[in-house]
Amino acid sequence: MPQNHLNKLGRIFISYRRGDTAGYAGRIHDRLAQAFGPSLLFMDVDSIGLGIDFVSEIQKQVSKCGVLIAIIGPNWLDVTDESANRRLDNPNDFVRIEIAAALQGGILVIPIFIDGAEIPNASRLPDNLKELAKRQGFWVRHASFHNDMRDFIRRLKKLASASEDGEQNQPTERSEHLHVADRRTRINTSKANTVRVSKSEPAIETNAKKKKFSHEYIQAGIVTFFSLHLTTERTPIKPVTNLKQRYGLTKRDWGKLADQLSDLDWMKEIAVRLSADEIKGVHTPLGLTRLIWEKMDSLHRGYDTAMWSDL
Repeated sequence: MPQNHLNKLGRIFISYRRGDTAGYAGRIHDRLAQAFGPSLLFMDVDSIGLGIDFVSEIQKQVSKCGVLIAIIGPNWLDVTDESANRRLDNPNDFVRIEIAAALQGGILVIPIFIDGAEIPNASRLPDNLKELAKRQGFWVRHASFHNDMRDFIRRLKKLASASEDGEQNQPTERSEHLHVADRRTRINTSKANTVRVSKSEPAIETNAKKKKFSHEYIQAGIVTFFSLHLTTERTPIKPVTNLKQRYGLTKRDWGKLADQLSDLDWMKEIAVRLSADEIKGVHTPLGLTRLIWEKMDSLHRGYDTAMWSDL
């Protein structure tokens, strides 16, 4: 029985093109099934019933997942139909619908590039897939398939939960984090005024007499979030990194990220939600940490504001 490390991220949708990477898709599916269990994987839409709107059904299946893995081979961009038209240019192309639904739904999209395939140039992608060109991917080669997949699964486990090496001080993401939604969960102070926290999440003391989220915890959570969603380079995001300037984020981008950040579990634990207007003038993880702390203090009197003295 495989150990389930993906219960925080939800199901994985595997998107692939039969004329490009069908063989690899099956092998990747099998390796992921061994690691996480087949019940957490969704790969084919062949089960769509007769007369069903396949566009709506694909979007529905994608929305149930927390991660979409886009398997991209050397011919992924240029595979054509029987009329010699590029499949990707067809709005009803299954692969295009799958990836667009994930991108538009705020679901984490991870490209896997097979045997020398490269990150697609945005200029060659349909408008609703251009965002794919910005997503950091992973390379899998035939000669090192098993080692590459072992490394990919390790990274996916690390993404899904706090590492098993005792790194319990890092906030973890759940599938809900990856969807833009207007939800608010207030702190439940029943049963001895203590919030119950998932075993895989950091143990946070929330006793009514001593509610205290350290600024290090909040700042680490913000840096982790933006590192997963933005960075495509080796230069790490630091507390003083100007995110809007480095990544050229628009006001709309910044607003979407505010929604996704607000849906993190630890943000919902402290019942703090950020709006686009609130963060429009705050461009660094340090500044966001201060903003969250101020909102947290106003909502839940008793947090130790003296902890800011060292910033």
